[in-house]
Amino acid sequence: MFYFANFKANKNEQGILDYFKVFNNFKNFNDEICFFLPLELIVNTNLIDKINFNIGVQDINICNAKDVEMLLNLGVKYTLIGHSERRIKFGETNEIIANKLSFLSKYNLCKVLCVGETFEEKENKFEVVCNQIFSALDNLNNFNQIVIAYEPIWAIGTNITPKALEIENMISFIKKCLSEKYKYNFPILYGGSVCKENITSFKTIKNLDGFLVGGASLDPQGFYNLIKS
Repeated sequence: MFYFANFKANKNEQGILDYFKVFNNFKNFNDEICFFLPLELIVNTNLIDKINFNIGVQDINICNAKDVEMLLNLGVKYTLIGHSERRIKFGETNEIIANKLSFLSKYNLCKVLCVGETFEEKENKFEVVCNQIFSALDNLNNFNQIVIAYEPIWAIGTNITPKALEIENMISFIKKCLSEKYKYNFPILYGGSVCKENITSFKTIKNLDGFLVGGASLDPQGFYNLIKS
């Protein structure tokens, strides 16, 4: 299973150091774990040297190849692409997201493509998500190191989540579409108000490969308990 923690802008340098003084002591993980940290803290500090887990960035600048190479040299392994905040607050279109994926395809970097519908799009959610995925992937020749994260935008940070069966239907739909069109088995994650109260039921969802966790990842013991539950 994948357990990806997106800290967004919730922790400063000292807060992250304090977090990993605790989390670094946890052992016996059989899962792929990654922490998505603020870019400025990765670039301007030596935090990565103090973290025993994979590190990712919450977005990446493709205007300058040197920026990507710098992050790789620092030890960054993952990047989010098309997170809802980028789509909504920064106006990132499907075309922009497709260009990012295309540019990054030549680098040894795992790309986590975030897709999901708004509240207003719920009635057409399958079409919306399908369009987001196909527009992002259609121009690629290599699908290695791409993970799909389904995050219904209306569920992010709201403590409102789809029922497990709704998520399962969407995950199965995504898997079927990807398999039929690209003949490739993409890992699929779920994100959107994942917490200790719902993680057990979500872990029973068929075809789900892991989770992208926001607020519930900010406490080290709580995130560890979520992973181990």
